[in-house]
Amino acid sequence: MDGEQRFISLAYEDAKKQFFLNSLVCKVNGNDNQIRKWFFDVDCERYSTTMDPKKPKVFIENQIKYLNMFHGFKFTDRKEFDKKMVDPIAEAIAKEGVEFLWNHIDIVLCSNNQEEYKYLKGHTAKVVSGKKQETMVYLRGVQGAGKSSLIEIITASIGHNIPVKSSNDWNQFSSAQKHFITGKTIKINPKHKNQYFIPNMISGYAISNQWAIKVENGDRRYFIPTISKCKVGDTEVGYRKNNKNGFV
Repeated sequence: MDGEQRFISLAYEDAKKQFFLNSLVCKVNGNDNQIRKWFFDVDCERYSTTMDPKKPKVFIENQIKYLNMFHGFKFTDRKEFDKKMVDPIAEAIAKEGVEFLWNHIDIVLCSNNQEEYKYLKGHTAKVVSGKKQETMVYLRGVQGAGKSSLIEIITASIGHNIPVKSSNDWNQFSSAQKHFITGKTIKINPKHKNQYFIPNMISGYAISNQWAIKVENGDRRYFIPTISKCKVGDTEVGYRKNNKNGFV
């Protein structure tokens, strides 16, 4: 009797699983498709994995179907943003934040060096718009100078799902990080699965109080601005107010 009950129980559980799989439906190209068919049919659709901020989640290019692993930017509704900018107060706050960022890059991160400021300003604008940069920004200076503020602003602007932080010993990965900076593709090697390649969309920043990266003479992969000490220990009310508002 126990064996018979066990057989009936297993059969019932299997039936429930089959019913569940058959009931799952997803939308592909506007049509209903059963997920069970996608998993178990021999002639199911096959997709290559890629990473591209400028492409939709699923797209076809050169007759190849792609699944875009890019998580998406934090802010995507431009029309909603434009509506908010009609409000003079909201517009003033936005302008204040942008102006504060540029001033911070100019005065703190570039020590009023206009050549450095122009480069870092353009680099930052391209990064937040999803354009791959082939130079790593290396912010090296004394503790408390305001080096990490730029990264905090970028993270708040594009979303926390996109930036990835690492505190590894950079010198041990010197050759690998060179490929991350200028390489066209990156090899993804998941455990117990086949490796595959995706386009390299990494734009890197390194922050340190010491010389943590081995930079060779004439190496164009790194941009190292002159960090100012003017804001070390700064307790200015206006500066800290902007910091709390998310500008820094």
